Amino acid sequence: MNYIYSVLVVFLAFHSAALNAGDRWAEVVLDEEPVLKEDCRVANIGVNAAQLIYYSSEAPLKDLAKMSMPWSKESPSLEADSNGYITSLGDKPVAYTIINDDNWGRTEADDKYVLLYEGEGTLGFHLNAPKVIKSEPGRIEIKLQKGRAGMFLSSINPNNHLRNIRIVPLKDEFNYAEEITRARYRKLWEGVGVMRFLGPQEINNSTEVEWKNRQQRSTFGTKNGMSLEDIVQMSNEMNVSPWLLVPHLADDDYFRSMAVYVKNNLNSNLKVYLEYTNEAWNWQFTQAQYLGKKAKEIDISHHIAYGQRAKQLFEIWGEIINDDTRLVRVIGTQFYNPWASERIMDTPGLDKVVDALAVGYYVGGISPDEMMDLSPDEIFDQIKKEVVSKANKMLIEQKKIADKYGMKLIAYEAGQHLVARGKWRENEAFVEKLIGLNRHPRMYQLYMDMYKQWNDVGGGLIMWFQTTGQPSKWGSWGLLDNTSQLPQNSPKFRAFKDILRANDCS
Repeated sequence: MNYIYSVLVVFLAFHSAALNAGDRWAEVVLDEEPVLKEDCRVANIGVNAAQLIYYSSEAPLKDLAKMSMPWSKESPSLEADSNGYITSLGDKPVAYTIINDDNWGRTEADDKYVLLYEGEGTLGFHLNAPKVIKSEPGRIEIKLQKGRAGMFLSSINPNNHLRNIRIVPLKDEFNYAEEITRARYRKLWEGVGVMRFLGPQEINNSTEVEWKNRQQRSTFGTKNGMSLEDIVQMSNEMNVSPWLLVPHLADDDYFRSMAVYVKNNLNSNLKVYLEYTNEAWNWQFTQAQYLGKKAKEIDISHHIAYGQRAKQLFEIWGEIINDDTRLVRVIGTQFYNPWASERIMDTPGLDKVVDALAVGYYVGGISPDEMMDLSPDEIFDQIKKEVVSKANKMLIEQKKIADKYGMKLIAYEAGQHLVARGKWRENEAFVEKLIGLNRHPRMYQLYMDMYKQWNDVGGGLIMWFQTTGQPSKWGSWGLLDNTSQLPQNSPKFRAFKDILRANDCS
């Protein structure tokens, strides 16, 4: 079948939410002075990475195909191979994907890309369609336009279907595989000792069970997040120890295969932090519901069910990575519920295979009605009271439990928790107030106070949440709004960097 290239701008209602680029086009300006001396890593300061998807607030990898939407499957007659590439359109005339949304802060200078692929078929672009500069079989040079860009597939050679799609900056065409991480991303987070991959791994509500069916480097799009292969390579390139989470449904073979891959491919100077699922106590996630059901079936508590499976994970990894200097086994718990920590540690034998107790060290908690009547300074005054009272009390209690079982106290997440809930999500004035508080100069001091309190209690590794995140009614979670926000415009990011500067290299 001859290769036919076509470009068609298609407007579809369900794909039409192209966002205004706005100030995303400001050039990134990083501190002229280096944060730390070259090759310095602060072992006890970490950060959670944001989700990897086309509408994400960051694009750590050069290849846009890694964060693209999986090919649409609106028709049951569409067929795909094990890597998610369409092998038959069936009775559906086209299959769609979205390859970029610019939320991550792409600049105008970063617009020349090359699309590489294998196989034969008809590809086209829609929405804010990239401009085709040059095309030949297997290779299409494009110029990205502002906003959301889509791609569609309208015909396929069933004997040689389109596959192995990569969409990389033109300047990186010949080295993207050897160095997958964007230089700008490495610069923003240099000096960080640990990066937690909760978002990129898509751990919450995961459906992964078998190792062979996991997200792989060859998988198109982000059905199940970022592949372990890419996470390990990115960690090596950034010289950062990865905090890996394991899906709650994963079987023992998944545990073993994951451990073997990490042992054989992660740089030997890096540790690996290991956690079984995320927030097993949080009933909004299917992992908590699953463990609750399993606990009921065998007449044990939900906390013991979590502890038992975590213990099995730690034992398997310990057999494969039998090195206390490389493997850190983490039990997650509910910060404001020390009782839950004790109940988890009631699991027989768990204390023998755990290295750290991890809490979500968040502060906030003022009622919306009260907050609406207070000025920003009055709100921060109340938060400060919480920092030095309730949160401090919880830290002391959790540290006692960690010490009792010979564990370190660490924070799997940390930061402000000013978020609208229920009906307040639809209250624009309240949401804007929360966003404004996150951008207020006093947010800087709140983070500095939180870190001082953490150190005073004897806390170890602290993982700030999270690298980036566009403020919305769902929260203002990012240290930066996106990777093009000017660092000086984010008090949270400035505090994070100053905390790094104040610590010694590991």
